[in-house]
Amino acid sequence: MDSKQTDALANYPEFFRMDSKELEDRIDVMKWKMPADDHARNWEGWEELSALEIAFQMLQEKTQCES
Repeated sequence: MDSKQTDALANYPEFFRMDSKELEDRIDVMKWKMPADDHARNWEGWEELSALEIAFQMLQEKTQCES
C-alpha cells in the first residue's frame, strides 16, 4: 500500500466499507460537483474524490484476486 492509499484509508475509512455500486455513485456525484473551469485545480473535493477512486480500485483488485 502506497502513501496515497494509506492517507485515503486514514482520512476516509468509511469508503473502504462501501460496495462497488456505492463507490461508483459517490464518484459520479463528486465529478458532477467538480468545477469545470480553472478553479478545479483548487477544488477542495480533490482529496475526497481521490480517496473514493482509490477505494474503488482496491475493491476491484480484491475482487479480481478472489476470482
